[in-house]
Amino acid sequence: MNSSMADAEAVGQALRSMGAPPDLTEYVQHIWSQGASDDAYQTLSHVANILVGNHILTFPYDPEHRQYGSKYTSLTCPRPGMSSDERDQYGQELLARCAPVYARLVRFADTDGSGFVTAAEAWEVRDSFECGLKVASLSLLEGDDLDKLSGLLFISREDCLTRLTRYQTFLEVFPDYIGASLIELPEMITTQLPDRRKP
Repeated sequence: MNSSMADAEAVGQALRSMGAPPDLTEYVQHIWSQGASDDAYQTLSHVANILVGNHILTFPYDPEHRQYGSKYTSLTCPRPGMSSDERDQYGQELLARCAPVYARLVRFADTDGSGFVTAAEAWEVRDSFECGLKVASLSLLEGDDLDKLSGLLFISREDCLTRLTRYQTFLEVFPDYIGASLIELPEMITTQLPDRRKP
């Protein structure tokens, strides 16, 4: 039994001893078995869904405010007329599609090696993932000048470099998604990144 499963069982026993409802106990055990807090689980699942193509992330331009936003679109809405059982089965299939990627994200996010991902660790992954993807996407439209791109994101050049450094490491850990849900940074930007510490 791995440490996450052992921790989940310990939490379940503690909740049962306090008289917690079975459904609550089952839910909390599920979260602990994922190796992440509830918030972290939702955050990393969001990234996993984009990676596997369940959701897409685009950056439409708003001419009125002269800025690029972030738009999330689900590609996995159940078909009209599905029965309750069919919808449940479909949901399980979507979870199964994400599960291997989610497990890799947990290992990537666990920067302190504790075996459990906090909300802050998960958010760092999502933040750098979305920032890197946005910069890579906008560089195809706006060019690869980092000062201009960081300005379009309304963040400082230094903050942008920090996030892009993490995104570049993300690309190295998930090379199988480059060209599908991931876009590489232009060389003009990667040459400006400081030395990176791999997880």
